[in-house]
Amino acid sequence: MFEQDNASYDFEHTLKRYEKMLKNDDYSFFSIEELEDVIEYYMLKNKINIALEACEFGLEQFPLAIEMQMWLAQIYIQVNRLDEAEEIIDKLDNLSPNDYDILLIRQTFLLKSGKYKEAIKLLEKAILITDTPQDVYARMGYIYQNMQDYLQAIKYYKKAITIDQSLDYVMIELNECWDNLDLLEENIKFYENLTEVDAFSKYAWYNLGVTQIYLKKWQDALESFDFAVSIDIEYADAYMEMGDVYMELSLYKKAQESFTQALSFGEITPDILCSLGEAYEKQEDYVSAQINYKAALKIDKTWDAAYHGLGCCKMGQDKYYEAIHYLRKAILINGFQEDYWFSLADSEYQVGNIITALECYQKSADLYSGNPDLWLNWSCVYFDEGDFQKSISLIEEGIECCENCTDLYYRLTAYYLCDDNFTKAMEVLEIALDYNYEEHEQLYDFFPEMTMQKSLYKIIESIMKEKSKEE
Repeated sequence: MFEQDNASYDFEHTLKRYEKMLKNDDYSFFSIEELEDVIEYYMLKNKINIALEACEFGLEQFPLAIEMQMWLAQIYIQVNRLDEAEEIIDKLDNLSPNDYDILLIRQTFLLKSGKYKEAIKLLEKAILITDTPQDVYARMGYIYQNMQDYLQAIKYYKKAITIDQSLDYVMIELNECWDNLDLLEENIKFYENLTEVDAFSKYAWYNLGVTQIYLKKWQDALESFDFAVSIDIEYADAYMEMGDVYMELSLYKKAQESFTQALSFGEITPDILCSLGEAYEKQEDYVSAQINYKAALKIDKTWDAAYHGLGCCKMGQDKYYEAIHYLRKAILINGFQEDYWFSLADSEYQVGNIITALECYQKSADLYSGNPDLWLNWSCVYFDEGDFQKSISLIEEGIECCENCTDLYYRLTAYYLCDDNFTKAMEVLEIALDYNYEEHEQLYDFFPEMTMQKSLYKIIESIMKEKSKEE
């Protein structure tokens, strides 16, 4: 709403004027339209308290304005002041019965109150008085999804998408529903049918590509996004998704090119800048990476991913004290990202802060234990300190958390050998070779001595010969 096409309207000027008024504890006059835009801006930024303050200020200026009352009801619903919200909605209903927007606000209230069936009945009424039924279908889908009736949710999400394929948020929810039913392949069929109906729909190809990403069909997804950008060469969202796929495939140069295209044709956001920064970082172009991370922070000083990216760049340059500075900033903003704690642990260890490093590894594991590299690096700290038993127990714990991870089995083999437990080492080595024979060469990296490498080679050859006899 606040991104108006009217050239004479400058929302940024309005926002600055409003924030200056708050800062100076002053008073200025704003139109209803301006105040609505300010409220919506803060709502979208999830700054609910500031939005409420703006709404209350609007009611001081326009105490009888239905628009301000509607915004107040929506804010009360969001902050769970449901009794107050219902009181306002009832008053609005009396003033303007059967108003579409008021119906939707009441529906949101009913949804938040857990009154799903009443909410659906209200939407069935709303659909008769609207020119945009796709929005109502999307809401109905969301209610059924909350009821865990995924088939009904899918039915209505499909209706919404069929009318308007640009509804990205509906596509995401639709994928979630299919995923909950373990039927994502059905969603691919749905989008393939849409591309057959309209082969020039960039949205159909885009949504097909996103669904293929869910199933890790990387090459298929790239083809779908290629179709989307061939239809609309300036389709920034498709370039962004292409970049993400290339990152998954470790094709960092191609990812960089895709993210650059996304920046050229879309809004410059911290998210895109950080994605581009990471693509440069993976290519070890730390200068370009840092330029993009810092550009992200110029837009939003609280963008934790940018601080983490800067920390990773400093790690890549072996500047660990500087890395720690940035990583701690990232954690201060968002302490619930396991990779931030993992990066900090590695950096703390590099500067000799062993106790701090171990604490950070533990925090990372508490948040997410499925990263094999975490267990490899964490166990290595104890190994370097000569505590082989602790190294072994950590790797064994990692194996429980990371299913079928060959690297952990090979590392456990190495630790058992160093602990002179040859029998256990051979047991684990057999498992590792079964999972992935080609990866056995990492043992040679762990034991660079030529004598040990020759011994390992003979042992592995002997095991493989025995296995071939059994087959």
